[in-house]
Amino acid sequence: MRCQKMSSNQETGMETITMTTDLLIAPITALLYNGPYLITGEGPYLNIYDTKTQNKITSQKIFTSQRIHGIRHSHENVFVIFGQKAFRMLSISWNSELNTCRVQFEMDVRELSDWIWDIQCLDNANHIAVALGHNSVELWDWKQGILIEQVHCEEKCILYSASFVNKSWSQLALFAGTVFNQVLLWRPASGRSKEGRVVPDLRCTGHEGVIFNVQYSFTHKILCSVSDDRSIRLWPVESLDCPSSPVLNDAKLVMYGHSARVWAARLLSKNIISIGEDATCIVWNYEGKILHKFKGHKGRSIWSLAVNKEETMIATGGGDSSIRLWYLDSESHNELAAVEGIHLQHYVQTHNGFDKNDFARTVMLTNNAEVITMTNAGYLLGYQLKTKLWRIITHDARFRSYGITSLSPSHHLVALGNIHGDIKIVHLSSPKYVQLSNAFESKVLGLCWADDQKLVSSGPEGRLILWNVCMTENELTAAKSMMFFLPESRQRWITTAAVLPYGRGILCGDKRGSLHHFPYPVDSNTEPIQPVTTLRGVHGKVGVTDICCHNNNVYSTGRDGTYKEYQFHDNFLQVMNTNKVYKGFEWIEKILIKENGEMQVLGFHTTHFVVWSVSQNQTLFQVDCGGGHRTWGYAELENISCFAFIKARDVFLCKQTGLQKQLILKDSLHGRELTCAKFLERINVKGIGYLLMATGSEDTMVKIVAVDCKTSKAVVIKTLQDHISSVRDLAICESHYSHGIKKHECQNKREEAEKLLFSVGGRCSIKCWRLVIKDNAENLESACTVSLLASYGTLDAKQRRKRMRQRQPLDPDTRYMALQVTSAQDVDKSLPHYNQFLTIAASDGFIRLFNFSEVHKTFINIWSSSWHNVCLLSLTQIIHKLPEGNAVVVCSAGTDGRVALWDITNLIYTYHSGVDKCQRSNEDKFYSEDSCSSKDDISCKGLESNFNLHKLTKDELMNPESSEHAERHLEKAMSAGSSSSVQIKEDVDITGASGIEENHKPLFTKRIHQSGINTMDIVNTGSDYLLASGGDDNAIHVTILKVRIQENGHIKFDVGDSFSIPSAHATLISGVKFLDKHNLLSSSIDQRLNSWKINHNKMKLIGSEFTHVADTSGLNVTIIGEKVYILLHGQGFQLLSTSSKVDE
Repeated sequence: MRCQKMSSNQETGMETITMTTDLLIAPITALLYNGPYLITGEGPYLNIYDTKTQNKITSQKIFTSQRIHGIRHSHENVFVIFGQKAFRMLSISWNSELNTCRVQFEMDVRELSDWIWDIQCLDNANHIAVALGHNSVELWDWKQGILIEQVHCEEKCILYSASFVNKSWSQLALFAGTVFNQVLLWRPASGRSKEGRVVPDLRCTGHEGVIFNVQYSFTHKILCSVSDDRSIRLWPVESLDCPSSPVLNDAKLVMYGHSARVWAARLLSKNIISIGEDATCIVWNYEGKILHKFKGHKGRSIWSLAVNKEETMIATGGGDSSIRLWYLDSESHNELAAVEGIHLQHYVQTHNGFDKNDFARTVMLTNNAEVITMTNAGYLLGYQLKTKLWRIITHDARFRSYGITSLSPSHHLVALGNIHGDIKIVHLSSPKYVQLSNAFESKVLGLCWADDQKLVSSGPEGRLILWNVCMTENELTAAKSMMFFLPESRQRWITTAAVLPYGRGILCGDKRGSLHHFPYPVDSNTEPIQPVTTLRGVHGKVGVTDICCHNNNVYSTGRDGTYKEYQFHDNFLQVMNTNKVYKGFEWIEKILIKENGEMQVLGFHTTHFVVWSVSQNQTLFQVDCGGGHRTWGYAELENISCFAFIKARDVFLCKQTGLQKQLILKDSLHGRELTCAKFLERINVKGIGYLLMATGSEDTMVKIVAVDCKTSKAVVIKTLQDHISSVRDLAICESHYSHGIKKHECQNKREEAEKLLFSVGGRCSIKCWRLVIKDNAENLESACTVSLLASYGTLDAKQRRKRMRQRQPLDPDTRYMALQVTSAQDVDKSLPHYNQFLTIAASDGFIRLFNFSEVHKTFINIWSSSWHNVCLLSLTQIIHKLPEGNAVVVCSAGTDGRVALWDITNLIYTYHSGVDKCQRSNEDKFYSEDSCSSKDDISCKGLESNFNLHKLTKDELMNPESSEHAERHLEKAMSAGSSSSVQIKEDVDITGASGIEENHKPLFTKRIHQSGINTMDIVNTGSDYLLASGGDDNAIHVTILKVRIQENGHIKFDVGDSFSIPSAHATLISGVKFLDKHNLLSSSIDQRLNSWKINHNKMKLIGSEFTHVADTSGLNVTIIGEKVYILLHGQGFQLLSTSSKVDE
């Protein structure tokens, strides 16, 4: 990795700064196969991977500031690398035995005057031809560094793409894609006009957008062009020397398949490969038929493409920084598998003894390649896929007209239930069965196998019976084990069940969308057991479809489009994470977890049944079956995916061979640009040091990333998907309350750190996650566990109506832009340890103060002000030490260039005094409902526990923790519209009984910038504070704030001398951070990381590092030991470090 020294004034602060890039994650912009090795370009770095072992062999920085756009093989082991306006020659020495290689530069970086579109290595090994952006070609002797010749085309235009053909200068031809939607063919060595320019030999017109890529195939005599108009066009070009016509107006074939712009294409012997902005790689044949669609990349754009020499594997590099390898099968592959009928109705109509009008009611598919179906007449039939013959398994007239079925996990047993309350368990490969007559007084509502020996049956009035099923050589038996009761609900029967590990009992999911945990009884009690935990409406109101257990985690799926992850804490089930597959996938039926840990999600998207791979991020199987309201069965039989379903009263089967295969050579981080990032902790896992950080993105996800401090490899260990819009900012604070235990009462604090991670974003959303970070954990997965504590702003229709009645509307267009968090303990040690206060800047011009209670997992908006009246962009805060306690001052800034300082200390004290006042009033009833929640929505309530309406006993009132109950009463009074109501759209939200000042004004305001202020940071100099800000006007301002303590104990700020750099960067400033009171870092869209020295009220630039993150959106700094880590984020992220010491 490259180092750059930044000299500095040695009188104060840092003597020198030596920056080292530890990690770069950027779009993959160039790919080239060389035998089993794949050479890639990521930013200015050339990385080489072994596709057999899927390991990175080496990494070498090629350019200083340019991004690699192309890699071309010259001769033997020599390659030319180019990007933007520069190129460089290098040689690679391979050692296949040791699986290593060595990169040696053959020349220094050569910078040209124009953009490079293509480079062709000629027969003369020292010569290369370079195609430039203004439709010209240069001939270079790269070894001597001499420009031999420069040739211009007669067509004076800008090129968007170019591609050379032939390797001798005399025969060299260039296909050029112009800004005028045309493709030109011209030969640099051909005759010239009077102006000394070359006349084009061929002109292809017809595209309705600029040309992004052109390729020519000598084998097929075809020119392929791709364009902004989303089309791929094939042009017949029989000869390059004498084209049949100087102008081609009509393409031989026009192909549409991409949903966005097409970036590139490759012509193979049998196929055409194309990539586009829709992050899709499509394989075509030469008739224009789509054979494959590879959709593994996340977010936007596949930028690079390569095919190995044997044309058996495709490599794609995406804007999500991932590299994926796709197997190119010789046979064509249909994206939608073919459906065939297995003619059940024909069977019953042509065989004696059947009702000719009989039809299928349910269908199942076993791993023994047999379709099992229950008919309306009470027949249980089997259809062997190999022999294509039907068989009668059993027949019972009592199961006529109504019959439900359930297949055991081993696929050996089928349980049947009827309208009379009977249950029948049938063995599929033998005549054994067991009849359980009158298990219920009326019909059986549900049958679910918890495992192969435990069957849960559901009857009227929420009654459940657990049956122990035993299979021996001689008989099949079932005995009633215990009885359960479901809580009251409208649809009171189960849809799925599972046995929990470690003897924790049975977990059931019901039609109402709730989960119920039933423990095993400790004695021989025969009374029905009530659930010990109920997560009500965890999957909305449309039902839980599946429960499965893997390792220590429990997963559930539902028709609300989510699958959730749970863990047990103190024998209580807790939601850890909520996941979605992709937009529109709203009907999830099942989760399959393979032996290698791969997770597959099964469900319905519109009219299609879909099998989705979570790790590969692609569809493995898809069939048009008509939608989700039908019974179905799915199984994988000898690498053949089979899907059986009922449609129009008959049974249909779909089989698909050769599931789309891919290898992930380098995994992705985010699919869109990063908007925020925070450092978390440094941990050790098996002796390896890792740096943990949290990142938020436009793709609505928050990810916990671990960076190996030795190898600089990044691994995503947690993905948090609860946001429904972009994540704008993150904040971290220590957790002072863990499962009802104060932190000072916990043991092993060094081994386990608990933090609260707050995230804000679009749709007025706030999320709080609890992170438990373990040092010296067994693996990375267990090193950090995450659970969602509470949500705010994500409302359903019922909650929106409720807020409208309370005059608390939430504007869906409002975005929470910036966030600062303060613990009550940071203000005064006597305040409750479980309260956190969040200051949030919003796009609607309001600055808001929220209270978050770790006990109740609720957000309460306790104050807001619209003083700015413009979109707010940034926040920072000061915690100033006072003789008694601390003062918290928040600095806000918006698009008008003004900053305002707010003293929120009194607001925090007033809020707690309101809680104490409610406690002393000895109210009888207290509530735990958040102002944004309803009893049926678990996402807006605390997810770890449920609080219900109850009266406090005398002992509870005497308990010091009863202030928690008082706080809940105050929050309820606020949300109910009482005299202390919360009004989001008013200048001041809480008045009257709460005692919060109605006209809370800023301490200090000043217009600093000409336009928006994107970033701010504050540092304490000992006696004063320095406020640094960066804005859209490219300027950095430093304001000196002097603090005075008034007689009433309040603080006041006076403005001292201010100084600024009007043109600190070439474009808007995206981040400023103090390293200490003398050193400041700044980042910008111009991809520069500048280091500034502050001394004697002056600011001096002491160094500038070019960064490789485009559209930089922010800057974050942390100091761990004697090392300073700097994180830049935008289109990817770059982690830099310096070993220089920072003076205190």
